[in-house]
Amino acid sequence: ASNEVAVKAFLDNHIEFMDIALIIRETMDAHRNSDGYKGMPDLDEILGADKWGRDEALKKVQSLKLKVQS
Repeated sequence: ASNEVAVKAFLDNHIEFMDIALIIRETMDAHRNSDGYKGMPDLDEILGADKWGRDEALKKVQSLKLKVQS
């Protein structure tokens, strides 16, 4: 999810190309499974993780977008 958000932000000229990897890495680093490993996730957990990843990546895009515009 963070990859899709980052690439779209790049294609929309909101971030630099090298920021794509940064956004993905920081989003992945920020992800924590509070319940620990509990086996195969169900659909709700997968969709929740996807939404969280998109939201987290969008926050990082907004932060970088402000730096690019300055």
